[in-house]
Amino acid sequence: MAIAGKRFVLDVDLEVDSATGVEEDEAGPSINADPRRGKVRLAKLLVNHVTKDGGTASSDSIGLAIQGVLEEYLVYWNGERDQEDGERIIKRLWEELGDLAGLDGMAESGRDWFAEIESMSTRVRDLDVERRAAVLPSFTLAGQTFRMRPAAGGENAVDPFAPKNGKCDWIMEYVPGRSNGLVVRRNWLDGDVAESDSSVKVEHLLVSKAWRK
Repeated sequence: MAIAGKRFVLDVDLEVDSATGVEEDEAGPSINADPRRGKVRLAKLLVNHVTKDGGTASSDSIGLAIQGVLEEYLVYWNGERDQEDGERIIKRLWEELGDLAGLDGMAESGRDWFAEIESMSTRVRDLDVERRAAVLPSFTLAGQTFRMRPAAGGENAVDPFAPKNGKCDWIMEYVPGRSNGLVVRRNWLDGDVAESDSSVKVEHLLVSKAWRK
């Protein structure tokens, strides 16, 4: 199965086991036999994108993010998760695919956003925070989730990695969670900034509007 955008291809191979419990032993067929379907498992998942020069390159961080949530979905499909958990997984899968589609739309401008996502994912991985597998580089800090995404047209982006918060093409976005009121320094990702720098509530610091259309 393949899902293709204008600048990417998501290639997925699935395998299906024979229906569980159909094998017979000396006592006859298993009482746990399920004649309806066998279990589905993921055999392969690759994401490739078109580069600026017209070639192709792999999008490993995106592939790992989609793979993680798809494997969760298959656990649900195979009957090992309840309905409520399944709905959460399906919602997350659609969100990740939506972010992939949004990134594909921005890449039409000719800028290699897919390559830049890989670079930003590496930068986030180097932070002393808990990473969250997602199409857009994400992490968790003090129970709050943040993500890095390309700035859409007209948005004023500030580089959180720059000592003086220079302008850039990325938005660090707060993903609403269970708790509120986390306070951080304006340039909190710069380890050399003095603790006396002014602090602000993260809701006022980070842009939260949707970027997909």
